[in-house]
Amino acid sequence: MLAIFIFLNVESGFKNKRLENVKTCLILMTTNSRVVFPREIGNLSNLAVLNLSTNDLSGALPPSIGNLSNIFHIFLYRNSLSGHIPREIGNLGNLSNLEMLDLSFNNLFGTLSASIGNLTSIKSLQLALNSFTGQLPQLICGGGSLQNFSASSNNFTSPIPKSLKNCTGLIRLKLNQNQLTGNVTEAFGIYPNLNHIDLSGSIPPVLGKATKLRVLDLSSNHLSGNIPEEFGTLKLLHKLMLHGNRLSGDIQYKIKMLANLESLHLAANNLSGSIPKELGGCYKLLQLSLENNEFEGSVPSKITNIYSLKILDLSSNLLKGEIPHKLQK
Repeated sequence: MLAIFIFLNVESGFKNKRLENVKTCLILMTTNSRVVFPREIGNLSNLAVLNLSTNDLSGALPPSIGNLSNIFHIFLYRNSLSGHIPREIGNLGNLSNLEMLDLSFNNLFGTLSASIGNLTSIKSLQLALNSFTGQLPQLICGGGSLQNFSASSNNFTSPIPKSLKNCTGLIRLKLNQNQLTGNVTEAFGIYPNLNHIDLSGSIPPVLGKATKLRVLDLSSNHLSGNIPEEFGTLKLLHKLMLHGNRLSGDIQYKIKMLANLESLHLAANNLSGSIPKELGGCYKLLQLSLENNEFEGSVPSKITNIYSLKILDLSSNLLKGEIPHKLQK
């Protein structure tokens, strides 16, 4: 496989006929001037990998990108691209081999065409940190191949696509910092390999079946209700971040079963009851943040058994009594 490094300046483009048989093209920028994304990119019809990431490319994505019929990977993250995603990207006939598409960290806007659901081979789709609006295409995982999907930090307002139930190979899902609506539970199936998830909406108890989950971040949404007791089955969990919501009730005693937990963030909710002594069994905890809740009673002395603990914040609760002696050192 041939790899070509092309150094662009403001005047350069892709009209060179000698490039038409290129199999892989990694394009690097060496100029300080902002360069408009080349409209002629579609001339490289044999291209398998396009990597223009982390440059200062501006302008819109040209419809000719849909001509890259042999493309497997497109990496355009961390640029200054703007405008809509061309409908041609979802051209099932041309881009049926596309496995990775990363458009994150740009200035893209508008709605996503439903045709993006035609990318039946897509494994990684990264749309985070743009200004997309409207609905997430409901057939975003129509092919069932999706493993890594991020649409966080946009302005999507639709329900979470129900086609995600087809993505049993899903590993990472990030949809936080949008305005998604509807019942999150209805969109979830069983993901045996899921290890990272950021969401908005309500907490689906079915997440307890994602037993390979290592990071669960549901922070800073409008979540309400109790913390599902099913979370006690997530024995590989390292980080549980539920802060900045409207959660109520007490902390489930099954939290003690999370022996690998290193960070537990439950601050700024409406949690009540006593702080469970079972937290003292989470021996790997580095950070425990329970501030700005309505916890009552005393601080359990068993927390002093967590010798690894570096940050403990219990402020702005209704606690009383003495602080355990070992915590005063």
